[in-house]
Amino acid sequence: MPSRAWCNTRGPTGVGKTYEAFEPVVDREVPPFSMLGDNRLTYEDSIQKTRNELTAALDNLSRAKRSPKTDIMNVFMLAQKVFQRDSRRHILLLLSDMIEDSESADLLNADISDVFIRHLIESRKKARQLPELPGTIVYVAGASAPNAHKMYEIERFWSEYVRATGAEMSPSNYGPALLHFDE
Repeated sequence: MPSRAWCNTRGPTGVGKTYEAFEPVVDREVPPFSMLGDNRLTYEDSIQKTRNELTAALDNLSRAKRSPKTDIMNVFMLAQKVFQRDSRRHILLLLSDMIEDSESADLLNADISDVFIRHLIESRKKARQLPELPGTIVYVAGASAPNAHKMYEIERFWSEYVRATGAEMSPSNYGPALLHFDE
């Protein structure tokens, strides 16, 4: 079964535009290899071409102008749109510091208590802005915060948020770097 690779977004850097103005920088389908019908060298060339495109796209993104706000919750809404008609296994890889700073929440300056988490998740549900992502596996690389206490608070928030969407994110799938990627 083929896999799909797409990388971040391009377009307006305005606050809250992740969901409504998404445009993939790279959108490639990675075909499966068949020992019976495919030429290995041709297949490896195709895979290398895809890798080169993704690497170039990431290099361009690292030089792109950044938005002053970070709207991660709407990335989950976008993932629901992308995954809902796709029968393949759903894996969401977030390359982010995970510090939500949007109209919905400011995790860096919030006191992230159990009450805060429940209230935010419930308000997203009521507004029909909590996606349904059953069976989706979530990985986070790049998570950071100004201190360890805030890092734990933010990780706890995202663990609860991901659970509320029906997705799965084990503690080993969240951190400043990916320690493993089993997919």
